[in-house]
Amino acid sequence: GKGKILLSGDADAWRIDSPADSIPPRIAAKDNLAFVLNVLSITENYQVKMPEKTPDEKYRLVSIPYDLQNAEIKSVLKSLGDPNPFVWRLFGHLDPVTLKYAEYPSAEFNAFRRGEAYWLITRGQFDLTPGSATVAPVQKFFPIRIPSGYSIIGNPFPYPVSWKRSVHDSVQNALWAYNGTFVRESLVLAPFTGYFVKNLSKDSATILINPAEVK
Repeated sequence: GKGKILLSGDADAWRIDSPADSIPPRIAAKDNLAFVLNVLSITENYQVKMPEKTPDEKYRLVSIPYDLQNAEIKSVLKSLGDPNPFVWRLFGHLDPVTLKYAEYPSAEFNAFRRGEAYWLITRGQFDLTPGSATVAPVQKFFPIRIPSGYSIIGNPFPYPVSWKRSVHDSVQNALWAYNGTFVRESLVLAPFTGYFVKNLSKDSATILINPAEVK
């Protein structure tokens, strides 16, 4: 019909607005064949790869915009080797009271969660291949629950989305990204990275991320 189909896969999202629309380039390429065949269902075993190498000895905010089949940190970061503070370190789950981060490995911090972001630093540059994911058609806003104060969130979709068009009542409008220094970003959430947000209320709040792609 004349409806709109929005799908999340790779770093692209393809839209088909009417039967008269031409199929976008690469949609039938070998790498995307399984994705095309499952356009109205679910693609399993999709192989996720981070778009850039890790920077050498520089902190970076990272997130995974997929539902991984194995989200355990030891699996997601397997290309970095066994935990070794002289080679790599990962921090997450900021405690709003102590303002300290949980560091992997620890009992309370052992897996990645979609919609969350984490501090990662490596000695040397590495390609990260987090593993297999299940890719499903995007149908609704993605909820992220955050406590009072500052939290680090990640874009839950593998393409840019609008912060302005997302629902974040009681949460400060400004996003804060990090590229060696903190930078205010108020419009767009990029995939595979992370952002600081501040819940201005004393209670926890739910952010609803708009799934529409920002061109």
